[in-house]
Amino acid sequence: MKYNSFLPVPEGNECTPNPCGPNSGCRKINGKPTCFCLPEFEGNPPQTPCTLPQNPCVPSPCGPNTQCTILSNGYAKCTCVPGYIESPNTIRGCVEPSSPCDPNPCGFGAICDATRNPVCYCPDSMIGNPYRNCLEPVMTPELCQPGPCGANADCYVAEGREQCYCKPNFIGDPYGGCVEQPRSVCEPNPCGPGAECVLLVDGAPGCRCPPGLSGDPTTTGCHAFECLSDDQCAADKACIGLRCADPCPGSCGAGAHCRVEKHHPVCFCDAGLTGNPAVQCYSLDERPRDACNPSPCGANARCSVRNKRPVCKCLTNYHGDPRKGCKPECDINSDCTPDKSCVNHKCVSPCALGTVCGVNAECSVNYHTPMCKCPSGYTGDAFVQCVPIPEDRNMTRQPCSSDPCGPGEVCSIYGNDVALCDPCVAPDAIHNPRCRPQCVLNTDCPFNMACLQSECRDPCPGSCGYNALCTVERHRPVCYCPPEMYGNPYEQCKPQESPRETCDSIRCGANTQCKQQNGVLACVCKKNYYGDPLIGCRPECVVNTDCPISKACVNSRCVDPCVDACGVSAQCKVVNHLPICFCPPTHTGDALVACTERTYLPPDNTPCDPNPCGPNSKCRTTPDGYAICSCLPGYRGVPPACQAECMINAECPQNKACINLKCADPCPGTCGVGARCEVLNHNPICSCGANQQGDPFVICEARQNEPPVEQKNPCDPSPCGPNSICQVRGRRPVCSCQPNFIGSPPACRPECVLSSECPQDKACINEKCQNPCANACGANADCHIVAHSAFCSCRAGFEGDAFIGCSAVPKDTPKDVCYPNPCAENAVCSEHNGAAKCTCITPYLGDPYNTGCRPECVLNSDCPSHTACINQHCRDPCPGVCGTNADCTVANHIPVCECSRGYRMSSSRRPTNMFLSGGIPRNTASMQAGMLKQ
Repeated sequence: MKYNSFLPVPEGNECTPNPCGPNSGCRKINGKPTCFCLPEFEGNPPQTPCTLPQNPCVPSPCGPNTQCTILSNGYAKCTCVPGYIESPNTIRGCVEPSSPCDPNPCGFGAICDATRNPVCYCPDSMIGNPYRNCLEPVMTPELCQPGPCGANADCYVAEGREQCYCKPNFIGDPYGGCVEQPRSVCEPNPCGPGAECVLLVDGAPGCRCPPGLSGDPTTTGCHAFECLSDDQCAADKACIGLRCADPCPGSCGAGAHCRVEKHHPVCFCDAGLTGNPAVQCYSLDERPRDACNPSPCGANARCSVRNKRPVCKCLTNYHGDPRKGCKPECDINSDCTPDKSCVNHKCVSPCALGTVCGVNAECSVNYHTPMCKCPSGYTGDAFVQCVPIPEDRNMTRQPCSSDPCGPGEVCSIYGNDVALCDPCVAPDAIHNPRCRPQCVLNTDCPFNMACLQSECRDPCPGSCGYNALCTVERHRPVCYCPPEMYGNPYEQCKPQESPRETCDSIRCGANTQCKQQNGVLACVCKKNYYGDPLIGCRPECVVNTDCPISKACVNSRCVDPCVDACGVSAQCKVVNHLPICFCPPTHTGDALVACTERTYLPPDNTPCDPNPCGPNSKCRTTPDGYAICSCLPGYRGVPPACQAECMINAECPQNKACINLKCADPCPGTCGVGARCEVLNHNPICSCGANQQGDPFVICEARQNEPPVEQKNPCDPSPCGPNSICQVRGRRPVCSCQPNFIGSPPACRPECVLSSECPQDKACINEKCQNPCANACGANADCHIVAHSAFCSCRAGFEGDAFIGCSAVPKDTPKDVCYPNPCAENAVCSEHNGAAKCTCITPYLGDPYNTGCRPECVLNSDCPSHTACINQHCRDPCPGVCGTNADCTVANHIPVCECSRGYRMSSSRRPTNMFLSGGIPRNTASMQAGMLKQ
């Protein structure tokens, strides 16, 4: 601090107002005002203004045994050097600790030993987390014997826990008790096997075969495909994906109409239009008059002007005389031989496109359609993964002998004591229509549908930007702006306010640039956009089927979906755009979390403990002591290879996101109070309404009716919207997004809102894609990133709680079933009936035998948007946060408080900043006192 400057004594109070300048103070000494710099500033006021030092660490403001670092705001920060403690900002500085056990850092019942690392451990007779509490081991009863389930519910062992599900034909709470589903004339089903029962107009039951199946629905049932060739369909239908469907929708270009002639779609331009009906029909007055208008070329040919003369050329993959008309190699599958499909107007074998079938599965083509089956010695879902059947099976044990699957199901044996109940694991399942997905490739669907998640779906919902329209052309969603609007239809369409300062809008399509080439104007696609610039350019991809079969569509780019998608030591293979994770043959575990070597198999306690069914499966015990396996609800495949509903966003419909391995609506709890949310390409887009203002990620409020003020600064008020920067250039406002925000004004948004918007090795932390492993694990532990989350494991030779700290494995250990420890990470071992039993450390969850246990959450990003990670549990962050007469809502894990209806914030007691940057109330007491009833 500087006290050297003296000033003449002004009249009145010499230090009011402050004559010393910014960042300075004034004192009256010996009747004269004295200027000095405030703490952390230096200078000689008023001659030299007070500013932050160039290097605040020279000289160091810290005490002995400390180190000084410079923060991003320019201030100095003092920290103790390693091995020292105490306050680094005091004159005493940092000193050596007397003992790491003083004060005692250990939990209740734990022992602190300064010679160990970490210093806390549980006594030999106790188990638990030594940094929380150590308890006497409790002998847990057999899982699901009888279990916590209510009436009419079944108990299954899944992920080392008991889980309850209502029995067939029962609904309700499986833990409190299930009740019989209300009966109708269709219960029980009076129809044949595989047939659907429907209510007729008079209330009587009627039978029909589901779409894609044929047979007698009332007697023998539905057991065959609806069609194998076009001849089995009506003349106005074609056999597409073994189903009779209209081939016209989506088969022609814009402005064209279609009619079916002998099962084939034939395209024509509408009256008054001209052009190529397979691409686009347009009005003559919409295009500049030249030698190509009207076009002298035939169908499926393109006209271009060269030396002022029209030149005709067949479209790509079309052949013939362009003056008379070009034809493709094929239009629909029936144009090809039975062992090929029509893909992009070419006859190709669908099995040669890439990995169409699951891991270890075989692919064949029947009637233009790919068929998948597991080879001999394998079992599973041929469209997901086939797993080898163990060869060293005890042939004297027959889990299927008691017919545990019931009528209509097929029982197969996997291992010694495991029965699989699924008709699709039978050797002839390839001929069972119910065992094949609705589609495998786009060629299995009508042209106005795309094969998404093995179903023929409309690809438009969630594909196009705000205010944009969508149509489907040959399985692909095509976005365009309405006539009175312009912009990028894959992001946002805006009203046409003034003539565009580019080429004529009729000449160039969307997402194009007009450039001067060889003295003439030419339309070219923008960077990362592709297509015909005269019609409109589109991103590299919108849905998975726009990409090669070995890639997936992520953020409008075709990428390898296997990168960082699977767990530790797991392998990945792309099957039909989707990543399939599996453990190597020498490993076991959950491939989505971690695979461990098959070094130890605990002795049999019960058939379902440990779960022999593999990850994501449920296990129940038969009366004769065998295990029956099936996949958990929402998981696909066949045990032991049950797959989650999704791993990446591209596996979900465009209007949903992959959240916690489930396809769900990403909007709940994501946007601020009063904001609206729309889903575009799996991402939640938050915005305030037309009559609202504010930050849509915090709160949107009604726009105040303020009297118009003469606008001198075009950036005041800012026309750029929230999270943006407004700059004046040439007396006009120029808008751009703030740093760390993406998009374009007025729709600037954070880098991420959900972890699914980040790469697989990053998580969305404070609206930025960051490394979730930072400070996540304890001492002597390694961190791996698995699906955006931190997975901690002890290093070799260490054991314990990897999220708190791992200690060295004792060398001299008693000989019992728990040494060497057979349990996985963060699990404890206890003896039960002479065998080792593994349980997760309380309150951790997971598989204590294979993949290990972990907290429910480590970061907020591990939880749904409407909850927060509190004490390693996903909980509602609102209780106890807001004041009296205030309501609390959660916006992206953050509690936001607002006055209840009919109340307002008192202006006399309003805090200067009611919310922190994250939306957390800064002064709850002030809020309580400030809620006044209107």
